[in-house]
Amino acid sequence: EIYQCDWSSDVCSSDLGNDAFAQAVIKNVLPIPQQIQPLNGTFHLTANSVIYFSGKSQVEEFAVNRFIELTEEKHHLKLRAEQSSRLPEFQIIIKNQPPASVDVFAPSKQLTAKSAEAYQLLIQPDGVRIAANSAQGLLWGFMTLRQLCSTQNSLALQIPALKITDWPH
Repeated sequence: EIYQCDWSSDVCSSDLGNDAFAQAVIKNVLPIPQQIQPLNGTFHLTANSVIYFSGKSQVEEFAVNRFIELTEEKHHLKLRAEQSSRLPEFQIIIKNQPPASVDVFAPSKQLTAKSAEAYQLLIQPDGVRIAANSAQGLLWGFMTLRQLCSTQNSLALQIPALKITDWPH
């Protein structure tokens, strides 16, 4: 089920069903995303996690490096990044295991129609994907992901499985 969020109230966080972890974590996200779809499971961001990006723009590389810096500053977790020529610009994949192949996450047609700054964030137990319409959308996707990170122990950050689609309000 996809929840259409009323960003002027707390509609989304109260509608995430019985998943108390997702409810608690989503309250940290500001502004509240336009759409949130709860999924099953949790992704564990660890020192083994690798961020794959295309390297086709300086802003994309800046967004990746900034996320790495902020994660290390706040959570003392050093991540690494690798360029992948198979990824289109403004798409990021985070995995704990090297992927057999880098699969492209096709954003929905709805996303491309919303705004140049729109993004889609897909968090699943096996990895994280961000697809955006622009460098700015990619930055917004990373900032949302950063807000979703919850420290449960010093070795990993837990991120509830969700699909978020957002664009400027």
